[in-house]
Amino acid sequence: MDIGIASMRYAKALMEYAKSMGAEDTLYKEFCMLDRSFRKHPDLRMALENPILTIREKLTLICTAAVGDAPAGREFARFMTLVLKNRRENFLQYICLSFLDLYRKDKHIGVGKLITAVPVSQEVRERIHDSASSLLHASMELQTEVDPSIEGGFIFDINDFRLDASIATQLKKVSFIDSPSIVTSFIKNVNTTLIIAKRKITVLKISNIQLGNFSLFICIFVFEVLFSDFIYPPKK
Repeated sequence: MDIGIASMRYAKALMEYAKSMGAEDTLYKEFCMLDRSFRKHPDLRMALENPILTIREKLTLICTAAVGDAPAGREFARFMTLVLKNRRENFLQYICLSFLDLYRKDKHIGVGKLITAVPVSQEVRERIHDSASSLLHASMELQTEVDPSIEGGFIFDINDFRLDASIATQLKKVSFIDSPSIVTSFIKNVNTTLIIAKRKITVLKISNIQLGNFSLFICIFVFEVLFSDFIYPPKK
């Protein structure tokens, strides 16, 4: 059986059930934590696929990964029991991602990930989050990550769109002749990206921005907010 198709079927069934019970928000929080556990602990999936563990032991493991020491919700526990009885624990991570995707589409929520060479201030983070939500009449979940290897600038991912304004990427596009030419080429590349982005957003404004244009709009907005602050990390 195709994992993607089977996982989506389970996720859709759970979403319909959750709505009928008014438990979709609680389930979303539990699945968000479960998703983080899967990503943070790759061995979790291996443990669930271990045939030696009983259904009860696997259920306890899943609930701990989703809610910690707190009691899992009734709907969550019942669904996980069904998955385990049907021997679909190897689909669980995909089911989790499918459910999160369905919920976010239903609630008009976008998920963005901002990668910078230095930590982002809370003020900038809140500005991106609040302004984007207000402009698009949609919610947004913003994740931040520090990756010194990008040297400076930033990378912003949202849905299937990526805006890469990192120094590491820009330096790969220039010829290493001398230091001044590198800096000039970098600035030229970034400025060109900004000009193109502004032209695109102008078109979107004229055509009335919808959620379908969410990715491009937010990436451009983040570019303008962070351009002056994160082109080069502050010197220590």
